[in-house]
Amino acid sequence: MGSWNETCMLSHLPIMMDDAIKVIILIKRNNEPRSENVYFDDGYTPLTFPFDATYNDYGGIEDFDLSDYTLAQIASAKLFTKENTQYEFTSVEQLIDDINQTDVYTKTAMGMRKLECIYIHKKLYDTLIEQISTRKPYNQSKSISELLMEKYNSAKDKWLAVIKSGKPFNKENWITIRLIESVFENANTYSFIQNLITCNLIKADDIDRFIKEAHDYRLFTYTLSEGRIGYITRCGTGDQCRSIFTQKIIAEFILKESQRKTEDGDPIYDAEETLFWYHRPQRP
Repeated sequence: MGSWNETCMLSHLPIMMDDAIKVIILIKRNNEPRSENVYFDDGYTPLTFPFDATYNDYGGIEDFDLSDYTLAQIASAKLFTKENTQYEFTSVEQLIDDINQTDVYTKTAMGMRKLECIYIHKKLYDTLIEQISTRKPYNQSKSISELLMEKYNSAKDKWLAVIKSGKPFNKENWITIRLIESVFENANTYSFIQNLITCNLIKADDIDRFIKEAHDYRLFTYTLSEGRIGYITRCGTGDQCRSIFTQKIIAEFILKESQRKTEDGDPIYDAEETLFWYHRPQRP
């Protein structure tokens, strides 16, 4: 099929050979087009955590870094072809190629749903998490990152006890598992995280990595919501063009527009979080 530059979902800059990327495998929520999307994950929801890889210049990936529990989650997914025959893969690279070049579906409670895949420059993904992690929610003394880590680590000891008991599905431990899920879960937004816990895919040695990945992904979703951005798949691929003409114009417009002020000289846009934007000045 030749070689080409992929596109970063967030910056819309070209992704070129050997670029470090974050890969997110997505499940399409609705097979039919919808006229409205309110939340960042209304159109798509992840199959599992984002993971690191290198772009191979042919639409696919190499040198990926996946945890054992993420590999287990992908391997245990019920995958099918467009013809409704069971789909099997021998490597993660093959899976990503097939998702991008053919039709791979997963069986969900809502029926068969198509898988799609997006790439984000790793440096941008990491920068978003780094920047938002220091923000303090309105009327809070601790940062978002600190609050999340306190919440997640509060479940660690009980979770380790359940894992080491070797009986995660007896009645007493099952109740504990459900409580642990409630610490990490938020409605249906992070259902793949619930699946990892419920299916007992996390081992004792994996808990710290899992907590870090859950923390980073939650912060990433905050940046999507804050930025009014939803998952957009396969946008602008197909050639080796390296032009950033349009992206530069958009970036300059955003920087200039963000400085707008009211007639009284107050900023129109909020630089810090406020309660329901209560203190937000009115537009002129």
